[in-house]
Amino acid sequence: MKKSMKVMALLLIVLMLVGGAVMASGSGDGSGGGQDDPLMLVSSSIADGAKDVALNVKIRMEFNKNVTFDTVRAGNASAITVKDDGGKAVNAKVVLADAVNTEERNFANVEFPDGLKADTTYTLTIAQSMESKSGDNMAAPVNIEFTTAAAAAGGSSTTSNPTTGDDGYATMATTAALLYVLGYAVLKIRKRRSA
Repeated sequence: MKKSMKVMALLLIVLMLVGGAVMASGSGDGSGGGQDDPLMLVSSSIADGAKDVALNVKIRMEFNKNVTFDTVRAGNASAITVKDDGGKAVNAKVVLADAVNTEERNFANVEFPDGLKADTTYTLTIAQSMESKSGDNMAAPVNIEFTTAAAAAGGSSTTSNPTTGDDGYATMATTAALLYVLGYAVLKIRKRRSA
């Protein structure tokens, strides 16, 4: 009994540490502070120069500040564009979470409703006009160039997307694993008590 309580206490401490790390990963309190710093791209699920990118890719970008606030949302949605290697605009849908979703306030997602062409180079541009809640713009435009995979025999590519930076999935997997271990420990304790 005492040993199982120690195990549960240890697991609870580990979960609290992981939870603290997850909460600390979101910088700022959402008030729009940090006016001395320009708006910057922190990470992108597609690295500049990436090759063999899936044709059905969804690009996720993280910024250092809130880019989904109501006063900047519309402008930010149009500040992100994608062109093919011929300079032709691509049908790209920029998705910004609702301003009340504090976990997603620093993220912009780009989807391609019509998909992308195989073996084609694209350039995603974040215009300097991209603006944070606090009114800060990008110091300069950012371009991310990537090339899609060649078409598979079936006509589409299932190549995974090269990534740069953690978009939270590793943290979620770690948390899920810890919850599983905690649940397993609780079940073991209950079995011992009932025996």
